[in-house]
Amino acid sequence: MSRIRQLGCCEEHDSDFDWYRQHSWQELEKEIGAPHFDRIEFFALHPVAYHYFVPGILLGTLEAIVTTKESYSLVEEDWIPNLTPRKSHVEIFEQEYLPLFTAPQRDAVASFLEFYYEWEEERQGYAVKDDDYKRELIQIWRAKT
Repeated sequence: MSRIRQLGCCEEHDSDFDWYRQHSWQELEKEIGAPHFDRIEFFALHPVAYHYFVPGILLGTLEAIVTTKESYSLVEEDWIPNLTPRKSHVEIFEQEYLPLFTAPQRDAVASFLEFYYEWEEERQGYAVKDDDYKRELIQIWRAKT
């Protein structure tokens, strides 16, 4: 990871991404819910670093779902949106981020999102808003490169 010269969005915010330079995706998996993370910055990671750390989000989130019964603070802390680009960033995401993922990796993320959205609806007891957009995001992950 240290070979990625600019890990984050720009030189001005370079120091914000120091944690990622010094840790592995396995460490992110274990610390994903820690309060010292600014999860908004995750999506600003360089595409190569983003690709490297996504397994930490998947496994950390899954672990939190499995081990927590009533409250699931990770959801409220917005880690899942880091797997789902905002509508205004879909084109950049498709061009710069997705090509780094193999077809099985992309399918794994899409399957995880399907699982997560179903779990979220079951937990809340009603359909979650933006269903069309969520289906679209899953399709983005499943699209062929």
